Amino acid sequence: MEDRKAKVMQVAIKLFANRGYHETSMQEIADQAGVSKGLLYKYFESKETLLVDVFMENHENMVERAKHIAIDQLLTPKEKLKKTIEVEFEGILGNKNYFNLITKSLLLERNKHLQPMLQQVRAELLDWHREMLLKVYGEPIKPIIWDMVMVFQGILKEYVSFIIEGKKTLSSSEVATFIVSSMDAVIETRKDQQPVIQEQHMSHYIFAQEKQQGTTEEKLIQQLNNLKTTIAKKVDVTDGTYQVLKETIQLFEQELLEKHPRMYLLQSLYLFLQKQLGERNELNIIDKLLKQIRE
Repeated sequence: MEDRKAKVMQVAIKLFANRGYHETSMQEIADQAGVSKGLLYKYFESKETLLVDVFMENHENMVERAKHIAIDQLLTPKEKLKKTIEVEFEGILGNKNYFNLITKSLLLERNKHLQPMLQQVRAELLDWHREMLLKVYGEPIKPIIWDMVMVFQGILKEYVSFIIEGKKTLSSSEVATFIVSSMDAVIETRKDQQPVIQEQHMSHYIFAQEKQQGTTEEKLIQQLNNLKTTIAKKVDVTDGTYQVLKETIQLFEQELLEKHPRMYLLQSLYLFLQKQLGERNELNIIDKLLKQIRE
């Protein structure tokens, strides 16, 4: 990633965490990052897009760092889990502002546009931890998997909070070893008992390897967020076309949030995006979701 863009994202994380997302302006971000407001908007079309990129970048970095562990054939599944925990633990401590952002600041936000995105970010982390535990403990824990994910995340979060808030130093290896042994003990105790958290309790999250849950409107907004990120990062368009695409997506989102969205307008906006961008996975999903609304 370009150095200046990376610096902008780090500045945004710090401001969002300390001042709050709503209270932070794009001008403040530009000033503290030492870039012009015009350049900031060239990198990110809106504050919301900037926040989406922050989430995606941090999650992808964490998953990328753990990839080499997953393919190491010399490690047992439990050793892979331990080393993956170490990577996640060290990654969080290396970006404390991001941890504060996702665990504190954003919990106070009530922006309608943000809620589906925040839910999806949490879903991705839940899904990743679920897959980590299933690879180690297998089929026997499937009925109680969500309880175990909550236990796992709770222990990890509390250790991180203890270090950050108390300015302490702990060994990531020792913490990871403790978490794995704790999971062993809890799973052994709970594996034949009824779960507290069942699948229907998780229906408001959208998981990567399952049929999507939640309202059609929420799914549409998520796909529009994905499309905005794709356009900003990967699609080669002129500045004028980019501006038009940005405004079209914003209009799409605004209409979706209306009490009675106008289907003809949504369909027209979709067709315009398709004409400009051609075949895109996000647009294919949007088309299917619009058909669900019509039905």
